Amino acid sequence: VNGTLREPKLARADGAEREFPMAVLISSESASASEIVAGALKNLNRAVIVGRQSFGKGSVQVLYDFKDRDTGDESALKLTIAQYLTPGDVSIQEVGIVPDIELVPARIVKDRIDLFAPPKTFREADYDKHFFNGFARDEEQAKAGRERVQQKPAETLRFVKDETAKERKNRELIEAGQAPEDDDDDPSDEDGVVVDYQIEFCRDMLMHANATDRRQQLQQAKPFVEQRRAAELERVRKSLEAMGLNWSPLAANAPKGQARVQAEIRAPRTQAGGSMEVAVTAHNTGTTPLARLRAYTKSDNAVLDRREFVFGQLLPGEKRTWTVPIKIPRYMPSRRDDVTLKWEDDAGDPLEDARAETDIAELPRPAFAWSYQIVGNDGLLHKGEKGDTAEIIVDVKNVGVGTAFDAYAALRNLSEDRINVKKGRTKLGPIKPGEMKSATFVVEVKKALEDVVPVRLEVGDKELYEAQRDKLLLPAAPAVPLAAATQPVRVQVDTLILATAQEAGAKGRMGFLPIAAGKEAPGAKPNLKTVSELMQSEAPAIRLANLDTSRGGVETDQDHLSLTGSAVDVNGMRDLQIFVQHENDYRKVFFRTSRKPGQQAMGAPTQLDFQTDLPLKPGNSTVVIIAREDDDLQTQRTIVVHRKQPVVAQKQGERERAQR
Repeated sequence: VNGTLREPKLARADGAEREFPMAVLISSESASASEIVAGALKNLNRAVIVGRQSFGKGSVQVLYDFKDRDTGDESALKLTIAQYLTPGDVSIQEVGIVPDIELVPARIVKDRIDLFAPPKTFREADYDKHFFNGFARDEEQAKAGRERVQQKPAETLRFVKDETAKERKNRELIEAGQAPEDDDDDPSDEDGVVVDYQIEFCRDMLMHANATDRRQQLQQAKPFVEQRRAAELERVRKSLEAMGLNWSPLAANAPKGQARVQAEIRAPRTQAGGSMEVAVTAHNTGTTPLARLRAYTKSDNAVLDRREFVFGQLLPGEKRTWTVPIKIPRYMPSRRDDVTLKWEDDAGDPLEDARAETDIAELPRPAFAWSYQIVGNDGLLHKGEKGDTAEIIVDVKNVGVGTAFDAYAALRNLSEDRINVKKGRTKLGPIKPGEMKSATFVVEVKKALEDVVPVRLEVGDKELYEAQRDKLLLPAAPAVPLAAATQPVRVQVDTLILATAQEAGAKGRMGFLPIAAGKEAPGAKPNLKTVSELMQSEAPAIRLANLDTSRGGVETDQDHLSLTGSAVDVNGMRDLQIFVQHENDYRKVFFRTSRKPGQQAMGAPTQLDFQTDLPLKPGNSTVVIIAREDDDLQTQRTIVVHRKQPVVAQKQGERERAQR
């Protein structure tokens, strides 16, 4: 194309079979090769495309993996080498394939209605710094390319999807920020394909078609689509009327007048993990009846976005309230969000938007410290013992102020083929502040070992999205000969209890003492009061001095906000940095290091103080504070700062001045 290398892919009929009408079903997750096939069949008018607009990945990449043999560190290079074009040299990049007949699933249950709001899916164009359409040089050129190839569906049909008990449970898990359960028992046909509404729609549509040309098929499908649309509208009416709403259409002889609706929105402050009961009261303040009145929210907070409220028929002067419970995930930080309420009715009247603000208070966060030990006589992996297995016990302590609800520990191999992690994940469950639980991992020795074996340990909480990672260097050495003491041993000097039988071993959990630290003492009795707990590894702790996020979101009407605090690390911290993000604008606003150029880690307690001004734009800005002990172990804290929209701040100021 334009002098560059082309590699066309051609497929031709061999004439051995008859041609039949064809439909291709796509979704927002149809990407890359599947989009190219669908686009080719559409552009050549060989098939009707049904479903949702596809993902829009029109670029081709190759991936090169790199791994440091000594440290186990991994890196990769992803190189874009080409672009996909459909027949006619049409780029699908960030655009995808637009279906001829769009099928949009809808849901009608008491606590969640998804019926009228514009559908939203995550596609290639939603990624930051994605390639423009046709690999355009700038946004203006890309916009022209999108407009040239972008189309609208010939038909759009919303269908009500029944929600099974399992689907409802999975929806609630997803809304709470948790992983859904596996689905292995879906009803299938004889070929093992799940028979859903979309497949049935395509099958029944093709039964009404006798042409193989896409354009003729679309004409022949119109009566069928209208029949299905009427059936779905009737199903919606019955479902909503079963909830006590009058969902009749606007009467033909309804009096004409001014359509106006006034909204009262109540959204109480809610703690993460709880349910925000959002109540909207609609008041018909106009002079004409409103039929099939509904509303939906728009918000930058995905949890609050596209929540639907239905009111049905509302006569002049009449009020009705609809309440929607919104589950706030436990991981959500304190934040305030602007919420806009968009109105619609059967007549398409221009109804004024309503606005509100929500406030979410975060849960106190856990933090983790840990120690590990290789189980055995000497606490070491032994050289040359191929095929042997060893257990590694990791003690995990919650040193934070909040409960870990679903804690876990995971071990990843960084040593290529020297060991094999046979058991690499342990579910720890809830861990209260100050509580400790243990995880056990099993590794198999595959090759003769050198002095250390690198692995990566991750400890976190699945529900709060809190996780810390550290590289462990498992000690490997010849077996250390040990002899049991015949008498109790008295510790004579202050010393560290070692994790291995090497005198220069790591600090940590109980296990071994240097010989010089004690001697046999007949008649000595145990006294654990002189033993203090020491964890091998603990991530830095970040503290804010001038902001309290425990009571809700941070809000200001200024274009900047001062942030002060400190980060503390008992094992020595390398640096601290602060970033501010607003939409696609991501910038570093603070950096401080505790080391001079070339200086190695000292391992001594370190505190780094910070004070900076955060630049803010109207709406929400995300502030990320990162304190690093090294390349692996770090702590991250997220703060969401809400700057009031200028119009809102001005109106609030006028009200305050009027009250004074």
